[in-house]
Amino acid sequence: ETGKCEIIRSDRGGEYISNRFKDFCKNNGIRRETSNPRTPEQNGVSERFWGILFSKVRAMINEAKLPKEFWTYAVITANYLSNRQLTKGNTHNQTPIHTFMNVKPNLNHIRVFGCLCYVYIDKENRESKLDDRAEKGIFIGYPPGIKGYNVYIPKGNKIITSRNVKFEENVPGGTLLGTGEREG
Repeated sequence: ETGKCEIIRSDRGGEYISNRFKDFCKNNGIRRETSNPRTPEQNGVSERFWGILFSKVRAMINEAKLPKEFWTYAVITANYLSNRQLTKGNTHNQTPIHTFMNVKPNLNHIRVFGCLCYVYIDKENRESKLDDRAEKGIFIGYPPGIKGYNVYIPKGNKIITSRNVKFEENVPGGTLLGTGEREG
């Protein structure tokens, strides 16, 4: 049996008190609890989680030598990785993704966030046989629900998703942006 969320405790943020969210919780048998205004200590577990998550995000951004504008991708990736790691508080010796989805995570696809990478350019997108077969990019995470990688392509300022990626995990992506000398 997969894990089931029974209670959600939150602050009084708009996303948690909307009618849509109330209906979702009601339809899924989830009890809602809210903390008092301006009292984050009443939601200590969540506050600790965010503190730990943002410590990971700062480390990922600094290690990749990326500008802070990439923080949202780092948050999503840090959370993705956290859901695939064992936690001290889990008495069943399972990762969160295993507990809630009943799927043991496969970690073979995990790559270093923010590293330099090369994305294959399909033949139909090349004008001649002499054109480049790949373009440089920066690995910025995993797309939800599909196998592949999200890559920021500085040339063209675009984000693409591809399975055909070669990684230079020991080279920070910030070097591609000229931010390779950035102090942490």
